[in-house]
Amino acid sequence: MAMIQGSEKVARGAQPKSRAGGVGSRTGSGALTDAKILALKPPAAGQVEYLDSTVPGLRLRVGVSGTKTFMLRKRVAGKSRNITLGRYSERMTLSDARKKARQILSDVEMKADPVKALPKPQRRTISGHTVRALWPAYKASKSHLRKIGEIERVFNRHILPEFGDRAADGITRSEVTRFIDEIAERTPVMARNILAYFSAFYTWALPRLDRLPGNPCRDAGRPPKPKPRERVLSEKEIGALWKVLECEGPPFGPAIKLLLLTGQRRNEVFEADRSEGAQALDDTRRACEEWHGAFRSPCSTRHSDREIARRP
Repeated sequence: MAMIQGSEKVARGAQPKSRAGGVGSRTGSGALTDAKILALKPPAAGQVEYLDSTVPGLRLRVGVSGTKTFMLRKRVAGKSRNITLGRYSERMTLSDARKKARQILSDVEMKADPVKALPKPQRRTISGHTVRALWPAYKASKSHLRKIGEIERVFNRHILPEFGDRAADGITRSEVTRFIDEIAERTPVMARNILAYFSAFYTWALPRLDRLPGNPCRDAGRPPKPKPRERVLSEKEIGALWKVLECEGPPFGPAIKLLLLTGQRRNEVFEADRSEGAQALDDTRRACEEWHGAFRSPCSTRHSDREIARRP
């Protein structure tokens, strides 16, 4: 792809010229494609324009924020004019931009003013499209979920302080990645949860924002899944837990005692009736006799029988 700086021509193979806040230039060859456009990275400063060799004068301008805008440069009445066609998105694809550019070029050949024929852009206030402004409507749409409290906590504590006053359709994938990476350094599990909640917000917002090209969280960096950990309670911890369970009524008190005494799975204990609980206890006794020669403690047997008898 070829790129130009302002109205100056860039020779093939020339070194890029850049200036702070201006339009940078590089060299390349070939026509624009959707794959190339998606792979373009924002410049470190200023703006860069990529020339399309398929339609004369059509170019793609990439800003430092990652915004990609189609433009048409054409001489009209002896003056070079830059005509903005629209942002690259699902509503303005490369095919759409080429079609629009060809129509304008045809109008110019017919001595018509291409700028007057274009629809006037509607001015919008940023306050109507910020994450903070959209948050109440999103929260209302999720009010039926059991985890709405956790969603609200994550937004109020993490997302709104960072992105609340930003335009929702201006937040980039790299910004989300940096935000999540900073949290992952302290709490990787929480970082994964925050990214999931933020991505759900953008899935909801995507059909409501015409200028939102896609979900910036979808391809953002995601912390790896945490490794599963095993935790074995010490005898002292088991004793302390047992004392707490003595004051806990059914079903949790007796059921957790059975978990401690039998080593059964949680669902096997909580979903079992009295006969199944007795069978589980007998199985545990036989296993202990085979592995250790005898059941560990008569106290354990007495406690187990009593806990099964107390179950409804």
